[in-house]
Amino acid sequence: MAVLARLDTVALIACNAKVLVIFVLISQTGVGLLQRMIERLDTWQVKRNGKTLGRAGHGLIAGAMVVISMASHTMGIVALIFRGQHSSSSWQ
Repeated sequence: MAVLARLDTVALIACNAKVLVIFVLISQTGVGLLQRMIERLDTWQVKRNGKTLGRAGHGLIAGAMVVISMASHTMGIVALIFRGQHSSSSWQ
């Protein structure tokens, strides 16, 4: 009985570790995409005005991207995409 309890504990820890690794990887990907977006807008701003956006501009862009991401999640954008993909595949 004690052996089964230990196995359950080890399995739970391994599962939690996998979830933590996946969360960190997804977070790093999101941060990398956000950084790239800011760099592109910064480059565009330098070509246009000769100076970068500055810290406040970078913060506004990051905040806007977070709000857009949260709004997309709230609207269920993933469910809408899946529904559209499912309905289009049923016609084939």
